[in-house]
Amino acid sequence: MCLKMSLDLDKIGESMLEDLKNPNGYWNTIINQMKLESARLDKIDKWLETNDFEPIFQKLLLRNGENRSEWCYKNGYQKYGTPLMELLCTYISNRCTPATNEKLDNAFQSGLWEFKGYWFELNCGQGCYWRIYDQDLNIVEDV
Repeated sequence: MCLKMSLDLDKIGESMLEDLKNPNGYWNTIINQMKLESARLDKIDKWLETNDFEPIFQKLLLRNGENRSEWCYKNGYQKYGTPLMELLCTYISNRCTPATNEKLDNAFQSGLWEFKGYWFELNCGQGCYWRIYDQDLNIVEDV
């Protein structure tokens, strides 16, 4: 038995327009989340204008490093980045221009950005993670 399926695009469009009229609807919720994220990224832009990135980045690396790995392991979690490190990676992927580096080319690379002397590589396979390299392409951290 074969079921015939079709999309009623007019009906879908009407449904989306109705949802947009609702301030608590799905699409307005997504729009508000995007505005919040943009405001957070704007704050980072402003902060970077007057502050030195390196000392703060080193603190983020310490917080995201071996102690974090150990904590995640002891609590039964797969290691994940701290919220601030995740925000930094979001900032870089949204506000920086993608780059290429032939030495960092791999089959699972989904994006590569250079920022303040570091390379931020997003790798996606069965899951996604960030790998950060220094100028000499030594692995600094996996997020």
